[in-house]
Amino acid sequence: MIDFLNAGSALPLSDESFNAITTAMETFLILSGALKTAFREILLEVTLKKGTYILTAGAKQPHLWFILEGLLREITVDRYTQQAHTSWFWFNNSFVYAMPGFFDQAPSSVSIEVVKDTKVILLSYPQ
Repeated sequence: MIDFLNAGSALPLSDESFNAITTAMETFLILSGALKTAFREILLEVTLKKGTYILTAGAKQPHLWFILEGLLREITVDRYTQQAHTSWFWFNNSFVYAMPGFFDQAPSSVSIEVVKDTKVILLSYPQ
C-alpha cells in the first residue's frame, strides 16, 4: 500500500474537488459552514496510478477515499478455491471503503485496486 502522506503525491484540495465531495455528502446530511471549514483543512487530493493496490487483504484501511474521476475495484479471494474475483466497482462520486475496514479499523478481508488512473480525495483515519 502507498503511504500517501509521505510519498509527496498528496496535494491541497482544489475548490472544484471540495465542491464535489460536499455536494455528495449533502445528499444525506446537512453540513454547517464550520464543519465545511474544518473538513476542508484535513482533505487531500491524490492521483492514483492504474494497477496500484490502495488496500490489501489483511491490512487496516488507513484512509477513506472519494473518487473524483476514475475507477477502482474490490477484489475478494474465495476461501475454498483461493481464486480472486472482482466483488465490487467504485465509479466517479463514490465513497470508497471496505467492510470491515475504515470505520472499525479491523483488518480488511478484501483488496482494492486502481483499474485506471484515478483522482481521489483522501481522508486519513486519525483525522
